[in-house]
Amino acid sequence: MDGMSARYSEIPHGILQKVSPRITNACKGGNRVVYDITHNLRDHEGE
Repeated sequence: MDGMSARYSEIPHGILQKVSPRITNACKGGNRVVYDITHNLRDHEGE
């Protein structure tokens, strides 16, 4: 399987709330965490 055909893993909202501040605080210059579940790269137009 490659990254183009992989499926995302559902992460419970409570876990995302807990880990996102830890990630942004640990990464210099980081200001947000994005959980992207887009299935198709064409859906990312404009990014």
